Amino acid sequence: MEHRHRDILRERFGDAARDVKIEVLDIGDDFQFMDADLVTLLQQRVRDVFGDAADP
Repeated sequence: MEHRHRDILRERFGDAARDVKIEVLDIGDDFQFMDADLVTLLQQRVRDVFGDAADP
């Protein structure tokens, strides 16, 4: 998710999203679906945000 996606969510859901922390992983829209590099990057960024809780 990019910052613009977070802003769209806040705009669309207004008060419901006001008090919700939305993590922005700063991953651009530059990948094909299920691209191996994208999957690796997602795993790294999610682990950075959620720590060990992100591990299955």
